[in-house]
Parts: sequence; structure tokens; C-alpha cells
Amino acid sequence: GRLDMAGAFASSHGNKEHAELLTREFTEWLKNTGQEERCGEMKQAEGDFSGAVKFYLKGGLPGKAAACVISAVSGSHDSSIDPRVIDEIVDSLTRARLFTTCGSLFLALGRTDAAMDAFVTGDAFGKATSVLKSMHCAFPKS
Repeated sequence: GRLDMAGAFASSHGNKEHAELLTREFTEWLKNTGQEERCGEMKQAEGDFSGAVKFYLKGGLPGKAAACVISAVSGSHDSSIDPRVIDEIVDSLTRARLFTTCGSLFLALGRTDAAMDAFVTGDAFGKATSVLKSMHCAFPKS
């Protein structure tokens, strides 16, 4: 949008205060017009992963919220996202039957057993097998 571009222009020309004002106005406009996904994308680009996740969830986008957390955890970002928010993402993913995404989220968080359960529930046996192999588990021989 124009406010977004104006904010970037003001920032690039050293007017940080004006840029912040324009960005706030643009964010408010996005919220007021139901564009939570765009708000989440802006927050994520700023490195505010918790803020991004909240917008994604409010916009009914649990897959994007999970991807944001996975990105934060796998990157060198501060990934201190409230465990209650993680639970909310998992609940939303489960209601949407997005079990593979849920498994990927659990995997990124180091919750291997929960990831395995989610992958199996979602019939993502290839991913489940991949997790087992990465854990160096030996398969019983018949």
C-alpha cells in the first residue's frame, strides 16, 4: 500500500520518526480492514515473531503461524514464544486437520514424540520414517 511505501521511503531518507508513524497508521488500517495476514507478515519481517503469530491466528491462519514459529526456531532469532500460544497453534492446526504441519512444528520445537504422533495421525508416514531415521532408531528385522 501507499502508506507502507511511504514509511519505507521516509525510513530510507533518515526520517525514522515519520516512518514509524506511517508504519503504525498502515498497521492500524490493515487491522481495521481485516488484513491480519499482512499485519503478521509485517511483524515477521520486523523480527516480531510473537506479534506475527498472534495476527496469523487471529486471521485464521494456523499454518502460517506454525511456519513463523518454525522459522524463528530454526533461524538465529529469539524464539521465546509463549507456550500457551504454541498450544493455541497446535489446537488450531488439529481442528483444521493440518497434522503434517503440526508434526513439523513439534519437530522444530524438539518434541519428537509429539511430532511422530502428528505425522502418523496425518498419514505422513514418509515424514515419520524420516524422523525415525534421523533419531538413528534401528528397525526390527523380521
